[in-house]
Amino acid sequence: MNQSSVDSVRPDTTTARHPAENARYPFEFRAQGGEYFRIWIVNLALSLLTLGIYSAWAKVRRLRYFYGSTSVAGSSFEYHGEPLKILKGRAIAAAMIVPYSIASRFNPVLALVLLLAFLCALPIFLVKSRRFQNRMSSWRGIRFDFLGSYREAIRIQIGLSVLVSFTLGLGYPYWLYARERFLIGRSSYGTEQLEFNARAGSYYGAFLMAGVIILVVIVGAALLLHPPLAKLNTRHAAELGLGVWRVIAFFALVAIAFVMARAVAQARIINATFGNTTIGGHEIKCELSGTRLAWISVTNALMTFATLGLYAPWARVRMLRYQFASMSLQTYGSLDEFVASESAQVSATGSEVGDLLDLDFGL
Repeated sequence: MNQSSVDSVRPDTTTARHPAENARYPFEFRAQGGEYFRIWIVNLALSLLTLGIYSAWAKVRRLRYFYGSTSVAGSSFEYHGEPLKILKGRAIAAAMIVPYSIASRFNPVLALVLLLAFLCALPIFLVKSRRFQNRMSSWRGIRFDFLGSYREAIRIQIGLSVLVSFTLGLGYPYWLYARERFLIGRSSYGTEQLEFNARAGSYYGAFLMAGVIILVVIVGAALLLHPPLAKLNTRHAAELGLGVWRVIAFFALVAIAFVMARAVAQARIINATFGNTTIGGHEIKCELSGTRLAWISVTNALMTFATLGLYAPWARVRMLRYQFASMSLQTYGSLDEFVASESAQVSATGSEVGDLLDLDFGL
């Protein structure tokens, strides 16, 4: 039998899947506004009474509640963060920020030196915070990890930030894309590294769409309201009053346009980011609607303002519930076999779940 005959009967293991085991699992978020309000109000009170020290414990309580309320394929996520490490990270960050705030008033040269030192330390903070966050998160008993290097972080946080400045902000979508590619593409679940397959063009498209929305609304509103605005200089009280109301309407439309544009851009970026993330051949799907996101953002803001901030916990739960409802996990092959394999590999390699130097700097 020749080589071509052998190849013709050999199974294609690179594309072979198990259709019977393919499934789509929606993410579920079961948190309730009333439950989170009780956690939120206690966290707020104790943080104020302790001058912010309790905020590290408050963050752990909040994340454990949210993680435990989030599940996929019948299993909830878990958060294992330690308050003392969060407190240490914040203390280190504050130790750099407070001297800068003081020096900026009395010694501008020293303030500039401290600012440069802080900016240079940001990539280190970013890596350590992300590693801490991932290692303190788990699903089905397997922890996440972060494999990003300081060199990569410096190139993105400092190198590409300079590019953004030189391009007058036009490079910002690419910086955002590169940052997400670094943070997600260098993350892992057990020993399996996540794959980030998004394209920079999706991020530029999101900002372009937002710009189009803002431009169309501003031009349309200006053309619609131009005749009354032209009469603002007249001495007739009725015309002046009408003009003032038209000006208010104009700025209200512009404000709505910015909210809508932001929501559309955010939805497109989130969809591009998570909708192009895979792990072990399994895909994450994300289908956020910009219109729905804008509606939730605006109504949440109005309700929070009307209740003097007391609606904030319900607003947070409402937004998270919608975001997770738009996400799902598409599996190809057995998910249980994949998790069992990762569990065995993690046990075999004896991977560390933490490092004394990994801290949460609150980035």
